[in-house]
Amino acid sequence: MASRRRLKKQIRYVIDELLMEYMLVESSSKNADKEVLRNALYGIVELSNEFIVRISHTEPGNAKAYYAVFYKDFNAKVNQIMGSLIQK
Repeated sequence: MASRRRLKKQIRYVIDELLMEYMLVESSSKNADKEVLRNALYGIVELSNEFIVRISHTEPGNAKAYYAVFYKDFNAKVNQIMGSLIQK
């Protein structure tokens, strides 16, 4: 269980960093598209909910393969959100 706890803390840390980036972009960019920023914020919240639940309900069997897919999906979503924030 300790490794799951650490993984949840790491995910929460990344989520916090994404929220800080969101706030920085929103406050510093006067001409930013509000719809894109709103979608990025919803994406951050969805990311948090989805991946915390996925940690809590690990599929039995091959845990190594499960977490390999988990990390791949998490990194792809984070990069997608960061890409949308950096564009604005």
